[in-house]
Amino acid sequence: MRIVFTDHTKARLLERNISISLVRQAIKNPDYEKQTFGGKTQIRKKFGDKVLEVIYAKYFNKIIVVTSCYL
Repeated sequence: MRIVFTDHTKARLLERNISISLVRQAIKNPDYEKQTFGGKTQIRKKFGDKVLEVIYAKYFNKIIVVTSCYL
């Protein structure tokens, strides 16, 4: 499934020093996954001493990343 990053999401990732590569890895192999409001999915993946949280939505054959941050 194709993973899409909006311009807004890319700007937030840059601001938060999060690489697109890490977000892709988290989506493909999450440690934790939960369905949230509006059909979105919340996932978490541990990288070293940090936990990356990603919120995304699935639309047809693509995943649209809404936001991401370190916890």
